[in-house]
Amino acid sequence: MVFEAYVPALKAFLEKFTYAAVPAIGFLSSSTIFLPLPFDAIIFVSTPLLGLNPFLVGILAGIGAGLGESTGYFAGYGGRKVFTKLFRKKPRKRKKEIVSESFQREVERFKKILVESFISVMKKHLFFFIILACFIPFAFDFIGIVSGSLRYDFKKFLLAATIGKSVRYLLLAYVPLASISLLTQG
Repeated sequence: MVFEAYVPALKAFLEKFTYAAVPAIGFLSSSTIFLPLPFDAIIFVSTPLLGLNPFLVGILAGIGAGLGESTGYFAGYGGRKVFTKLFRKKPRKRKKEIVSESFQREVERFKKILVESFISVMKKHLFFFIILACFIPFAFDFIGIVSGSLRYDFKKFLLAATIGKSVRYLLLAYVPLASISLLTQG
């Protein structure tokens, strides 16, 4: 992994600043677009090894990570013009057409309707999709970029990302404690 050298430094930072370090590391790990830091592993081991409160760790990590995801959102928001220019159709020289021009117009109209309906459905249900996508580690950067390029309301994006990340990190903070409890009982 690219960031293996940073793990001891992150662990030392977490031990020194404990609860203040959790949202800071969450922000840093989520703000790096397509370059993951091992934040899940840090959350997983922080509660049993450092004796931190799993509820506070999960909530603080979710807040930091939710704020960090704004970098992907703003990359999509600002990159919309770039994407439009990159994927704009360039006029081609016309060859002898196999299908009629009216058929081609109908296909283009259908594509436009399909894309517009997809965007409409995405905007309508994007809040819940963002929450669910928080459980997929590497795909969320793409979700943030798409949300920004669709001009989805930033406050809603931030709220959904924070809720989803908080639930994810609450699970990651409680699972080791529950596992240890189950193992020591048997």
